[in-house]
Amino acid sequence: MQESSLTDPLPGPGNRRYLFQRIGADVAATLASHAEPSLKATDMIFFMVDIDQFKEVNDRWGHDAGDAVLQQMRARLESVFRDSDHLVRWVGEEFLLVDRATSRQRACEPG
Repeated sequence: MQESSLTDPLPGPGNRRYLFQRIGADVAATLASHAEPSLKATDMIFFMVDIDQFKEVNDRWGHDAGDAVLQQMRARLESVFRDSDHLVRWVGEEFLLVDRATSRQRACEPG
């Protein structure tokens, strides 16, 4: 029951509650990496992904088609990000990705 309260039932990534439970520790680790000279400084990179014309997909082909688009987008995002990163269905057709413990210079490289 607890796991189902932290995941989005449709595409399967975490939801906002999942992110809010974990982001504090991630921010603390990132800040610590910058404060301690012996550690390699890392960053958290945030990506917001929005599916354009998603309402049109639902209106024209129905919600089952829209659900399939969301599931396909989740799979594509998971294929280019690391398992250790956070993938969250933010709202509707928007996904938030938190690229954890990475450098800004490597942010655009596939996982």
